[in-house]
Amino acid sequence: MRGAETEDIDAERKRVIRSTKDKNKRHEAAEYLLKKDSQRYAWAKSYLKKTSDDGI
Repeated sequence: MRGAETEDIDAERKRVIRSTKDKNKRHEAAEYLLKKDSQRYAWAKSYLKKTSDDGI
């Protein structure tokens, strides 16, 4: 049996971050993913921008 595809895992991570109501947690998760792999998770940068726009 094969595991989940990389695209499916990434889509789930994106969904979880997008649905997180706590801005600090969303920011932390985005930072973590970007440190892990800045190219693979480049989409997470938009969540850092949104929180910094809110003064965090």
